Amino acid sequence: MGRTGYPLIGLNLWPLVVSFSLGGMAISGVNFMYGGCFTLFWFFFRLLIISVACWWSEVAFEGTFEGRHTMLVRKSYRLGYKMFLVSEFFFFASFFWAWFNCGTGELQVRNTLKGAPGWPPRGIPLFAWHLEPGFNLALLLRSGVRVTCAHKRIVVFNVCWYGTVEANESRLWAIIYLVITILLGLAFVVIQFEEYRVLPFNVNDSSYGSCFFMLTGFHGLHVILGLIMLCITLWRLFSYHFFKGTDAFFVKAVVWYWHFVDAIWILVLRFVYAWPNYLYKFREFIQFFL
Repeated sequence: MGRTGYPLIGLNLWPLVVSFSLGGMAISGVNFMYGGCFTLFWFFFRLLIISVACWWSEVAFEGTFEGRHTMLVRKSYRLGYKMFLVSEFFFFASFFWAWFNCGTGELQVRNTLKGAPGWPPRGIPLFAWHLEPGFNLALLLRSGVRVTCAHKRIVVFNVCWYGTVEANESRLWAIIYLVITILLGLAFVVIQFEEYRVLPFNVNDSSYGSCFFMLTGFHGLHVILGLIMLCITLWRLFSYHFFKGTDAFFVKAVVWYWHFVDAIWILVLRFVYAWPNYLYKFREFIQFFL
């Protein structure tokens, strides 16, 4: 342990491998979109999963069994994760900005030129936002409640002596709540995939299709990432991590991330699925009196 309060660790190649994998995924992904081979993208994706798993396992081992996560290290983790969530917020804010910019622009053109497409463009039906999207909202909100219950149980397990009845019961209930959360998240992904499968438009159909698939697609990607983090939490709980005297910030970080995903879907449901419906009904209302 150095005099700075931070642990002295050896050289680690995993950050370099992760950076190399991400760069390779970006380049091969763009190449695949322009008709290239998918094999290279799949290779870098598998390399990323393996390297991230090895890197996170080393970090978990250092904090749980070697005691290298001092108060200063935990403080830096918390600060870094908060900055990560802020960057994620602005990431989605850029897509919402594009959605409203394109939508209001199309509506202005429609009001100026009679017969212009509007928002959504002509030929794209309005969504029944209270059906599949509304059911997905219920799934995410329900999963948010369950993951909060799991977090509370893990907090109890983290302060109880190892092997006591209260600790064992808290760990068991945390596992049950995490399994329910994961199942609800998987149900959300399956319903979203089925919605994509039957949609009458794709990402190439005007700016509406591009903005829609970018917003909902990246949200679905974040849901999958959250599910991976929940599975890691479940595996660590099965391995009797987070016992008394260890840091359980990873669980709190996962819960924060899952609630962030819930909040983004509320905005997606309100402004992507429901907003065009309200515009259409308002236009019909005005035309009725005119």
